[in-house]
Amino acid sequence: PGGRLRAAGQTAALGLLGAVDHLVSELAELGVRPEYGVTADAALLRELAPDHVVLATGGRPVDAAAFPGAAEGLVVDSATALAGGTGQRVLVYDTVGANEGALVAEALAARGLTVVFVTSAETVMPWGGQLHRAEVPAILRRRCAEVHTGGLLGDVDGKHVIVVRPDGDTLAELDVDT
Repeated sequence: PGGRLRAAGQTAALGLLGAVDHLVSELAELGVRPEYGVTADAALLRELAPDHVVLATGGRPVDAAAFPGAAEGLVVDSATALAGGTGQRVLVYDTVGANEGALVAEALAARGLTVVFVTSAETVMPWGGQLHRAEVPAILRRRCAEVHTGGLLGDVDGKHVIVVRPDGDTLAELDVDT
């Protein structure tokens, strides 16, 4: 339970795991038995004839196919990055504008990696909590080598990445390991 959220345990958001554990204990108290990795097809639903079904499919990370031209192993998901699956120079690309990208960038930078944070949003974490929106941009600017807002990955060629604005103007050209 918790799926990809479990990776938060390696960031400043460690406390989120307590919420997952609490919800799992609430399910147990209510007599709900979660099942994982089950294909919920019509046959299973007829067999079980449940009163209710909660379908929690979880999140799926973007993979290298989203970045044609990227070198083998260049693109990794947050959990892999947090588990140590990066090189020294890391670009964290955030297209959601919530907590995950910024937390991963902060955690990797705290480990001594050279981190460039790029978000397509006009500000860092516009969909994060109010306190995070106030504090995290300054934290990232202190810890990361660079922070770019309003940026898109314009081209990825091997390990060379061009970050552009939506109008095509170049924000940065970077050589990264991950």
